[in-house]
Amino acid sequence: MHMLHKLLILLILVSSFCLTIQEDSEHAELDQNTKLVIFATRHGNRNPSKYLDNDIKTRKWGYEGVMELNTVGKREAFGFGKKLRKFLDKFVDPNYMPSEATFMSSSASRCQMTLQTACAGLYPAKESFKWNNKLPWSPTPYVIDDNILRPYSKKNCPEVENAWLPIDKAEPSHIKKQLNDNKNVVDYVAKESGSFGFDKMKPYNEMANVADNLINYERFNLPPPLYLTNATLDDYNGPKLISKVLTFAEGPQISCADDKECGHLMGGNWVSVITTALSSRSNSKAEENIKLIGYASHTEIVLSVMKLMGVEQEEVPTGSGFVIELRDKPIWALRILKHETHYKHDKESNEMKMKDHRIEHAKYKSSLKKIAHDKQWIPLKDFVEYTSNYKLQIKTFKKFGI
Repeated sequence: MHMLHKLLILLILVSSFCLTIQEDSEHAELDQNTKLVIFATRHGNRNPSKYLDNDIKTRKWGYEGVMELNTVGKREAFGFGKKLRKFLDKFVDPNYMPSEATFMSSSASRCQMTLQTACAGLYPAKESFKWNNKLPWSPTPYVIDDNILRPYSKKNCPEVENAWLPIDKAEPSHIKKQLNDNKNVVDYVAKESGSFGFDKMKPYNEMANVADNLINYERFNLPPPLYLTNATLDDYNGPKLISKVLTFAEGPQISCADDKECGHLMGGNWVSVITTALSSRSNSKAEENIKLIGYASHTEIVLSVMKLMGVEQEEVPTGSGFVIELRDKPIWALRILKHETHYKHDKESNEMKMKDHRIEHAKYKSSLKKIAHDKQWIPLKDFVEYTSNYKLQIKTFKKFGI
C-alpha cells in the first residue's frame, strides 16, 4: 500500500477511535477522607465474533480465537491496574488482602482475563508476598456473578429477550435511519466481504462485526482488506468508507443502553447492588471494612449503569469504565469518575500506540449536577434517592428470573 494512502487510513481510524481528552476533563486524585472505592471496567480489546480475513497468516492477529481477549486488551487491562494502584496508593495494601478487597466478573473469559490482568497491575507482589523473583505478580481471587454482570445470558427470561428483540431485528427508528442512510455502504460491504459471510438478514449486527475487525486492524497497526482500503464504491475512497463503517461499532450494545427498557434490564440490578454497598459502608460501625470492590463486565452493562447513575456517556471503549469514590467528611458523599485508555499516533513509526490510562472526572447529566456539591461530590442520601427513580427493584428482577 502506498505510504500516503496508508497514513490516510490510519488517520481515519485514529479520529474515530483514538480516545481524546475532553477540555473539561481533569485528572482525579483520591480524596483524603475516602472510605470505599468501587470500579467497573469493560473487558479489554477482544477479537470479533468472525473475521474479515479467515487466513491467520495474512490477517496476523486474532490468534486467541473469536471473542477472546487479545494482547492489546491485556495491555489495556494491565495499564488500568497500574493506574488504579497509583490512584489508590496507600489506601489499600500493595498486596491483595481479602479483608479489604473483593472482585467480581462476568462468566465470559474476556472479562475474567481482563480482571485478572488488571489485578496483576494493581497488585505486583511485594516483600514477603513475593514467590518468584522473576515474576512480580500474585494470584487474586474473584467471584463470577452473571446476575449483575451478564444478565443477557440468563436462559428462559422473556423480558430480556423481548427487550433485545427489536434491536436484533433493527426496528428502532435510529437503526433504520442509519442503515437507510448508508445503504450503498452496507450493500458494498455485504457484496465484497466474501468469506466473512455477511448475513443480509442482520445487517446492523454484521456492520458492527465489520467495525470490530477494523478496530483490531488499527490496534495491531495492520492494513484492512484491499476492498476496504481501495474502495470501488462511488463517492467513497478507502478512508471515507472506513470512517462510515466505524460508525456502526458497538451499535447493538449502545442501542440497548440507550433504550429505557433494555438499559434498565441490563444495568438496574447492578445499580441496586452499588447503592446497597455504598449505604452499607456508611452505616457500618466495624473497625475493618472492605475498601475496594471491582467488577469486569460488558459494553451494554457498564454503559447502562453509567447512564442510570446520571453520567453523560455515549460509549465505553475497551478497557474503560467508571470509578466511584465514597467519603465520610464533611458528610457521606460520593463522586463518579471515568477511566479510559488513551492512544496516540506516533509520527516516527506511523503507528498507533497506547499512551496511558486516565482516571478523570465523569461528565454528569444536568439532573445529577443539580444535587452535586462543588461540581463533583453528591450527598449519598441524595444519590440513593436519585437512582431509585431509575433502577429496577430486586423483587422485579426475581420476577424476571435474574
